[in-house]
Amino acid sequence: MINIKDIVIRDPFILVDGDDYYLYGTHIGGKDPCYIGYHSKDLISFDDPKVIFKRNDDFWATKDFWAPEVHKYKGKYYLFASLKSEDRCRGTQIFVSDNPLGVYTPLTDNPITPHDWECLDGTLYVENERPYLIFCREWLEVNDGEMYIVELTSDLKGYVSEPKLMFKASEARWVKPLRDDFGYVTDGPFIIKENGWYYMLWSSFSKNGYTLAICKSESLHGPWQQLDEPIFDKDGGHGMIFEKDGIRYVAFHAPNDPRGAERTQIVPFAQLYQL
Repeated sequence: MINIKDIVIRDPFILVDGDDYYLYGTHIGGKDPCYIGYHSKDLISFDDPKVIFKRNDDFWATKDFWAPEVHKYKGKYYLFASLKSEDRCRGTQIFVSDNPLGVYTPLTDNPITPHDWECLDGTLYVENERPYLIFCREWLEVNDGEMYIVELTSDLKGYVSEPKLMFKASEARWVKPLRDDFGYVTDGPFIIKENGWYYMLWSSFSKNGYTLAICKSESLHGPWQQLDEPIFDKDGGHGMIFEKDGIRYVAFHAPNDPRGAERTQIVPFAQLYQL
């Protein structure tokens, strides 16, 4: 068994499935391009990690296996994750399995995000049985990082509509560029709905480093209102929300740097933000 404090991980994502908890995230220090997952009964002690997907020679991506998250949808488990190769844009690939710890297989031959855009951190949001993909267009391509939404087909293999811009990173007054007015980051979207409002967790950089923020909207398609201040600005972010014993928690990684120090932080949502 491994204590959660000893798991080096970025971009943590926790799936609650009955009485079981599954932890996924960007694997630090691995030599092989793969995704791994952990199982726990108490969110403290975890079984040894299991490889849930490992590339073969036929798979398009070769590097940057980042930010896996698993969603249960229509009785199966879907892995959404960011990947890249030398001759292909970074994108979100969807994988499928009958079990939360896989093994996962690609749902399609190509990423679900636009093939000629540099994209990452795709997440699933389902409302009224209609699935949506929310994803980031990377600052390395557009400078001012963008957040998009697109409705997916019910089998998650294609689009019902074209991607719609939700907001740009610089719309949040607290966001700072990575260097001299260049590099406004959008990372790690995750959406919940409460009392008619949609709330999106997302991350960027502020004066204190990597940062976790919230914006809100009365419509899934916007406009989105950015808060004047982030909810956590102590060099941590890429968060998601899950529920345990009727209480909402936020999971995110901190610190963001140096590599090897990153750990999963789990904090009651109400401590960071009051809905």
